[in-house]
Order: sequence, then structure tokens, then C-alpha cells
Amino acid sequence: MSNFNSFRMLLSIILRIVLGLIGFYLELQIVYSLFGVIGVILGILLFPIVFAITPFVAIFKYGNWTILLIVLATLFIPPLFTIGIDDE
Repeated sequence: MSNFNSFRMLLSIILRIVLGLIGFYLELQIVYSLFGVIGVILGILLFPIVFAITPFVAIFKYGNWTILLIVLATLFIPPLFTIGIDDE
């Protein structure tokens, strides 16, 4: 694998981690504003589905599309950096 392909793979991984952490932080803020500390703890430990529906709650309750866009960016943008990288 060439250095450029390695760089693209590393950039994809870093971008996915950074966008994922930003999205998780924003989702924590929404859950905290709705349910408090107990809601965050229960959401992390028992009911992770809370974080799957949080972007939609932000849209319907606050009219804020930012969280959904960041979550979708985490899914769709990093793989674009790895297009054309062949395993050798």
C-alpha cells in the first residue's frame, strides 16, 4: 500500500472518530436537557436506542438539523476517502 493510500485510510479513521465524538457529545447534550443526569446514565447503560432517536427529537422539538447531519456525515463521508484503495 502506498503512502498516499495509507494517509487516506488514516484520514478516514480520524475523521470518523472525530465526527462520532462530536455527534455523541451533541446527543448527550440533548438527552441531558430532556431527562437530566439520570437520563444520560440510563441512555448509555441500559437504553442505547435513546441515542439513535436523539437526532430526530432534536429536529422535531428544536428544529435543529445539526446532529442528524453530523451523524450522517460520520456514516457517509469517511468511506469516500477509501474509494480506490485496493488491498494488496
